[in-house]
Amino acid sequence: AVSCPGIGPKVKIKSAKKDHLSGGTVWTFSNGFKVVYRNMPSQDRVYYTLALNGGYGSIPDLSSGEGAFLADYLDLCFIAGLKAADFKSILASEGITMNATVNLSNTLVSGYAPENNISLLMKSLLALASDRRPDDSAFAYYSKCNELSLKHQAGSDMARMTAIDSIMCPGYRYSKFKSPGKLTPAFAAKADAFFKWHSEKMNDGVLILVTDMDEAELKKQLMNYVGGFKTMESASRRPSLQYQPV
Repeated sequence: AVSCPGIGPKVKIKSAKKDHLSGGTVWTFSNGFKVVYRNMPSQDRVYYTLALNGGYGSIPDLSSGEGAFLADYLDLCFIAGLKAADFKSILASEGITMNATVNLSNTLVSGYAPENNISLLMKSLLALASDRRPDDSAFAYYSKCNELSLKHQAGSDMARMTAIDSIMCPGYRYSKFKSPGKLTPAFAAKADAFFKWHSEKMNDGVLILVTDMDEAELKKQLMNYVGGFKTMESASRRPSLQYQPV
């Protein structure tokens, strides 16, 4: 079994209000953590997205092409004491998927879980946020594989788009295309700091749940776990940066 953070501290729902944009309900817990719940037919699954404010545009010392590697970094860590691949393999055996995306302004972790495994899903999200540490050997192997892959992609459509991107905006640091030579220890340190920054302010975002699970049972499960997320008294954002349009 995954040795994830356990139950607690238990928190209560401080407020509930309708979200007219999504048609769901926003639950704000006493620690400031927010959940948007939308009841829809889901075939006994819970579809989820943990959406956090701040993407690779929030990293002031980012160099061109580094941001495209950020989402992969979570697969290069130990989570709950396990290598990320083993962690995700165990979740998959329990019917849970978990994938990360990092764009210019947001960081998303999404997937689905069986309704009867909502507790393991919540424990796993807690582990991803607060029980994660770098796996240097995994990063070194990933770096070598990507350098070879990018080298062999020379002349591909992706390589051409990367070249066009750099020609049009040579000083633009927020390209969505991967560039060779970026997977250095300095990048690993930036990525680790980026995800630690998120884990300290989990109320600067929202957990979106779409399911037909019994509402009372879902509330009970959430109240048992969301108190484990680190939150700030008031959500903070890094200063907005001026992006060069591409």
